[in-house]
Amino acid sequence: MDQFNRTNRPDMQRAQRPVDQRASTAQSAARPQTAGAQHVKQKRLSGKWKKIALIAGVVLLVVALGYGAWRTFGGGTGIVSNRYQAVFLTNGQVYFGKLTRMNAEYYQLTDIYYMQATSSTGSTDPKNPQETSQAGGNVQIIKLGDEIHGPEDKMIIGKDQVLFYENLKTKDGSKVVSAIADYQAKKK
Repeated sequence: MDQFNRTNRPDMQRAQRPVDQRASTAQSAARPQTAGAQHVKQKRLSGKWKKIALIAGVVLLVVALGYGAWRTFGGGTGIVSNRYQAVFLTNGQVYFGKLTRMNAEYYQLTDIYYMQATSSTGSTDPKNPQETSQAGGNVQIIKLGDEIHGPEDKMIIGKDQVLFYENLKTKDGSKVVSAIADYQAKKK
């Protein structure tokens, strides 16, 4: 009778099923839930990837715009691109013009002017035509390119040859920029 009760009881029947049958029943019952869960999980992942791609795109756009602005406004060098600069070289010469940085080793100067001192008789100092400390001398702005050897109005300067450079004030604040503007007005 013990044996009869054990086999006819529902809780005992479950225990007597073969292990393989229980595993296959559990797998078949789990498949629809797993497939549904995977589908939801894939949707969540694809949504996450879309957000990540969007954020990465925005970051790249901001970086590209920042780099463009950096290059436009002097490349982080302090050069104000819409003004003239005074460039002081290691050989004692000073040039005025539009300075840009070409690369890590060179600058480019265009629209170049320099100062030339003349004595009260109108002659220049042959030792240093840019000398400005002569007693009683006048200083005038000379446009590069008007010299006898006819250089181009463009100068490539090694970084190691530049002591420092300065952004000049506008026409109203700088005598040099005012003299350049007067020179340009006379040329027209």
